[in-house]
Formats: sequence, structure tokens, C-alpha cells
Amino acid sequence: MSGRLLSLIMLSVREPRVGMRTVLDLSLQRGERISLFLLAAILPTLLIFVAFSLSPASEEVAGFPISPMPLLVAQAGALLMMSAVTFWIGRWRGGTGSFANSIITLSWLQIVMVAAQVAFLVLELALPFVAAIVGILALMLMLWLVVNFVAELHGFQSLGLVFVGVIGTLFVLSFVLAFLSSILLGI
Repeated sequence: MSGRLLSLIMLSVREPRVGMRTVLDLSLQRGERISLFLLAAILPTLLIFVAFSLSPASEEVAGFPISPMPLLVAQAGALLMMSAVTFWIGRWRGGTGSFANSIITLSWLQIVMVAAQVAFLVLELALPFVAAIVGILALMLMLWLVVNFVAELHGFQSLGLVFVGVIGTLFVLSFVLAFLSSILLGI
């Protein structure tokens, strides 16, 4: 199973649309989709927790103590929110993806990116001076995967238009979240 999973991850990096289509064609049942979603929330949470635990000055982030459970809830909430946004905006622009497949798509993105994050963490520990460059490359990889995965999810042909849509959505979403946090938290 792990060999097949690794092969699918590598396919998703080499040929993102083919890899995403392969995942979507698995016709996952409800329980399997929930398991994928939970795995996509738990793995990055564990990785973040391990990364912060390895850092010498990491007992707190922004004045809050680091604890895995609130981090997991935030990770799952963000994943669910981004799945909903991906579904709604894709449909608004004429896409054909379902909400269930949107959750699968964003969950699969998380799992693929965990592999990149593990490599980044190991590299950061071994060669910290190279880690910044690899971090930038990982962000570029994530953006490339998001654009391709969303295009495959919704049946869009133009990666350029999907790229503009992703960047525009992130821009608007950041303003909305900043506005909401200023109201709710008084920041």
C-alpha cells in the first residue's frame, strides 16, 4: 500500500492533472473520503508540531502555547473552508467539480505537500542555509499543484485562468479574513 501511495504522490508531482484524475477516479466511498480528510488534517499537524518541537525557541507562537489539538482543529477547519471556497468559486466560474471531490482534491494536495514538507524539515536540520531556497521552491510547487488540481477538479482547460483565479481568491480571502479578525479579535 505505501509503495502505491508513494507512486501516486510522485505521479501527482510529475503530472499533476493525471495524478489528481487518478485519485478522483478511485471513487472513494464516504468513509474513505472522511479518512482521507482526517489524514490530510492530522499529517500536517503532526509535522508542524514536530517542527516547532525541534526549534529551540518554539514553546509559543504569537504568545500562544503550541498544542496539537487546537492546531488539528484549525488545520481541519482551514481545509474544510478552502474546500468550500474551491467548490463555490469553481462552480461560479463554470466548473463541474462536486463538493465531495473538492474535499478530496484539497486533502490530496495536503498529503502530497506533507512529503515536500518532510524533505524541507530534514534539509533545514541538515543544511539550514539551503532551506530558504527549498522553501521557496516548495511554495512554487504547491501553487503549481493547486492550479493543476483545481483545473482537473472543475474541468477547466486554461491553467493561466485558473492561476489568476487562485491568486485573486487568495487576495480577496486574505482581506476578508483580516477584516473579520480585526472585528472579532480587535487586532
